[in-house]
Amino acid sequence: MFYLFTYGTLMRGFRNHAFLSGQKFIKRTRFGGVYLKRATNEVTGNYEYPVMFIGDNKNGVLGEIYECEDYLLPFLDALEGEGYLYYRAKFKAKIKNVTEDIFVYIGNPDVWGDVDMPLIESGKWGDFDEIDEVIENDV
Repeated sequence: MFYLFTYGTLMRGFRNHAFLSGQKFIKRTRFGGVYLKRATNEVTGNYEYPVMFIGDNKNGVLGEIYECEDYLLPFLDALEGEGYLYYRAKFKAKIKNVTEDIFVYIGNPDVWGDVDMPLIESGKWGDFDEIDEVIENDV
């Protein structure tokens, strides 16, 4: 079992959420110490999606935390292009009053560093207004 923070197409209501079918939703939250940019059509070749980076943004990034079964990790790594487009990082957050490791997919600066992408100042992808808590992460 592992925890996953999602902030884009894996969230409820978005096109890749089916990959999390059967996984346990924990809560909506905001992570601090990170920011979000929009990969546009000219970058991705076929559609837009968000890319999260480590760094300051007063709004952080809004997303959802899931408890996932271990078998899912290689599928998520493949979907996210782990090791190329993104790398899988571990953040720390409290879940049920216990500090837990949470996997987060962070944009690979070697790939995205020179790409001009607009900042998503709100830190949210799509319609996302209410959160349960704010997490200041330990990266």
